[in-house]
Amino acid sequence: GRSVVWNTGVVSDEHAAADALTPSPARGEEFRGRRVAFNSMAMMIGQVVFTAIGLVTTPVTLSHIGLVEFGLWGIIFSAVGYITLLDPGFGDLITRYGARAHLEGNRALAARLCSLFTLVWLGLGAIGLPLLFWLVPKWVPYLHLSPGLNSVAIRFFYWGYLITIAGCVAAILSARLTAIGDQWLVTVIDAVTRVIYCVVLIVLLFSGFKLSALVIALSVQLGLTFIATIAFVIRRAGGPYGNPLRLHGDVVRETLRFGGWLQLGGLLEVLTYETDPLVIGTFVSVRRAGTYNIGQRVARQSTYFAFIAQSSILSAVSAAYAAKEGLHAMRRMYVRANRLVVLLGCIIGGAVLGTAPVIIAAWLGRSYAYADLATCLAVVALMLGLPRPAVAAVIMAMGRVGLGVRAQAAAFAINLVLTLALVKPLGMFGVMLATVIAKLAATGYLLARFHRLVQSTARELLLSWLVKVLLAVSLAAGACRLILLYLPVSVVHDRLPALAALALLGVVYVLVFGVVLRVTRYFGTDDLAWFAEILPAPLARIAASSIVHRIVGATT
Repeated sequence: GRSVVWNTGVVSDEHAAADALTPSPARGEEFRGRRVAFNSMAMMIGQVVFTAIGLVTTPVTLSHIGLVEFGLWGIIFSAVGYITLLDPGFGDLITRYGARAHLEGNRALAARLCSLFTLVWLGLGAIGLPLLFWLVPKWVPYLHLSPGLNSVAIRFFYWGYLITIAGCVAAILSARLTAIGDQWLVTVIDAVTRVIYCVVLIVLLFSGFKLSALVIALSVQLGLTFIATIAFVIRRAGGPYGNPLRLHGDVVRETLRFGGWLQLGGLLEVLTYETDPLVIGTFVSVRRAGTYNIGQRVARQSTYFAFIAQSSILSAVSAAYAAKEGLHAMRRMYVRANRLVVLLGCIIGGAVLGTAPVIIAAWLGRSYAYADLATCLAVVALMLGLPRPAVAAVIMAMGRVGLGVRAQAAAFAINLVLTLALVKPLGMFGVMLATVIAKLAATGYLLARFHRLVQSTARELLLSWLVKVLLAVSLAAGACRLILLYLPVSVVHDRLPALAALALLGVVYVLVFGVVLRVTRYFGTDDLAWFAEILPAPLARIAASSIVHRIVGATT
């Protein structure tokens, strides 16, 4: 056993000398660029399916249950989600340690950790039930719902809690597949079960069910996900569960140290960014919480697509660190991952910033008061966090999770003070503005500390390419907003005019964004060579073609 304090990175001289004489395991192909690219592409396709499902189900749900109950549904899952404050990052722990164990041919470790973490979640769920039964009936009246809706809200709070616990247990099992480089299987399972969820939900809504339709559809999806995941884990990774009592004491202690930082970080994350709908529903109105929910659903498309490779990146970086490839490899993997994640997030986020009013009208068939500004604030907050997945993957692989926790602590303090100061004068917008400022502070602090950790600078790892992306976003989104000023008012109120306007603005946005990337030469010849190396054959040939080189203006 190697004695490591992961939150400080300290390794004893004696063990370091022993490690120097012990050959490191080689990082397998399942953790290299080609598999990461395959997993990421599968996840992107899956995300297209998820987005299509959301586009279909949200307007149908909203039309059948109304804005108040739609806002209540968002409040319910924000509130019951507080149980995840106790999560020390079980999924990430299994991904990290499972990847390391997979390199060593040790299937039992991940299975035992899976059992331990599952038992912990079930225990936490049982412990939280008495508090739930006591607290929810006392809090619901403060939402100022109609008398008949109060009892419905209490009942569905309980259902939402059980669904949340079940989802956490299923996520732990899915991490077993991610740990061995099979994230694509997790995506396939998720996509198929979400399609089933969509069908069940729509049938129930048209049959007269309201909030219960959402609960039943989610329950069916989770049940099928759990069964399918167990089947694939058995086939690909061995037994899904193992005896947790056979975990080595050093592993448990290391996991507890590592997980303690993740748990604190998760706690601060939820308190900072997931309390907005509760604050808005309690101190502003449930209707405004519904408007906030609409804005979030539109805005989160940017991170849904941008973060698709996060799990694959973590397993690959963890394997590289276990193989002792050095800081140079960490920096290289970080920059490549970060450039792609931020670019994809900015492409989508900028498109939402430029076209939010027509997106909402085309999607929901009408406009909603203040939804445009709520969507834009939500997008800005999410875009400010785009560099974090790549940073998180590297610091988790290196065992330096404490950096992220310190950033979250700063964000929590800033968000708390600003929310209390702004909620009364600015209402919903004050709460969202506080989140934007907190996210900016947290990301800036985290990046500054991270660049020192990997012995580099922001100029080398970040600014050399980030300025080009931000310029593209500003010019493309600004062009769309300028055109909107000259279009008829109907484009932000009716579906058909909105769809036509969205098509026009989409073309303008893509052209402007693409021209800026071309002029600033965002991609170099080495980038395209790397794409040609890792992508499947048809896409690799496209990346290597001279036409693509001319289009992107690639340079060495």
